[in-house]
Amino acid sequence: MRKCASGDRLEFIEPLMPTLVEKPPEGEGWIHEVKFDGYRSQIIIDDADVRIFTRRGLDWSAKY
Repeated sequence: MRKCASGDRLEFIEPLMPTLVEKPPEGEGWIHEVKFDGYRSQIIIDDADVRIFTRRGLDWSAKY
């Protein structure tokens, strides 16, 4: 996570979007994420505060 310009709180980082391929790359150094149906969320824990964002950066903390 990155700090905001003010340095006070962590901020949302836009995620990289996956690309559909026939088979995963081979060799060392690759990390794979299995995508199941559901939500892709980014959770930010900043001191005692927890915020949850959608992949587009909407704050859904209250919805969880």
